[in-house]
Amino acid sequence: MSDDEINLLADEYENDIKQIKDIAYRFSWYMRGGVSYEQLMYDTDVADNEIMQKIIKENIENTKNSKLPLI
Repeated sequence: MSDDEINLLADEYENDIKQIKDIAYRFSWYMRGGVSYEQLMYDTDVADNEIMQKIIKENIENTKNSKLPLI
């Protein structure tokens, strides 16, 4: 690989890492202490994250439908 290709790949990996961290922090916030950031980063896999994402989306929809505040 050329230096430019390596730099592009490194930038892509860096963006992937930022996205993973963002998702983990958001999950932790939405789970209201039910799961910590550390657990999300080190003790869960992609399937777990997909399940939690589905739960969060359902809870947000239920909250919207009931007209209760999300916070």
